[in-house]
Amino acid sequence: MQMFAQLIVDETIVQQTTPVDGVHTQQSTTWKLKFECDIPQNASTFWIAIMRKAQGIIRLIGFTEIAHGEGLSFGEERKPFHLPVVKVNPDGPLLNLAVAFSITISPQAPGIDGPRIQFGSLNAQAVFTSLIQMFGDAGSENLQDPKELWIMYERVLRLSHLNEKRGRLLNLLGDLCLEQWKVSHISDTLNQAVWAYEDAVRDGLTNAGSLHDLGVGLLHRSKELGDIGDINRCVWVMQDAVRQTPDGHPDKLSRLNTLGGSLFSSV
Repeated sequence: MQMFAQLIVDETIVQQTTPVDGVHTQQSTTWKLKFECDIPQNASTFWIAIMRKAQGIIRLIGFTEIAHGEGLSFGEERKPFHLPVVKVNPDGPLLNLAVAFSITISPQAPGIDGPRIQFGSLNAQAVFTSLIQMFGDAGSENLQDPKELWIMYERVLRLSHLNEKRGRLLNLLGDLCLEQWKVSHISDTLNQAVWAYEDAVRDGLTNAGSLHDLGVGLLHRSKELGDIGDINRCVWVMQDAVRQTPDGHPDKLSRLNTLGGSLFSSV
């Protein structure tokens, strides 16, 4: 498993490190990540997002916020300091982040060189507005950039898992990614749809509708990638969705059809 990190300043991803392998000891595994850029003096705080890459799959696992003065103080002392990593999911891995800074005196306020990627506000309402706008912009003639879909995924996951809106936003993002995959047939977009649905269910959005959405995503992915594990999970999820759907509900038939399709695919 590899790790890499993103540096986020003023709602902008200004740099991303190269994924690196961990150094294993009997007690722990350590990943050394290094940013090569300056942080402007007017940035009162900045964020570090920690990403995991395993078997070609990239997931955001946590993040931390650092005050500019805090970094400056420890940089002057030339010693690392330890920060807790806020996990995006409660059942995620436990990480301890040791951060060190170098201090450079410059006659002018340093800027950040290189390309920037706009990240956007972390306010739940702002995330919802951006997501709805992406839905409006999407279509067969205007596919979303997969990178923009990933950034939106990060923004939603950065909301607290205790925020009741996060599960619904994740499910909505899953809908967007699934519709985009049906047009683009980009496997990463399909994976992202399934991950968003899974995270929505993990957040407690376990009603019949969200379970059905996850089942549909797993069914599509099993047909696309041929993973028997996906179809087995699809059957289990769809059985739960059908059980929760009362007789006479307008979606009962479609959910039974999806369950039947998953059972047929598993034979």
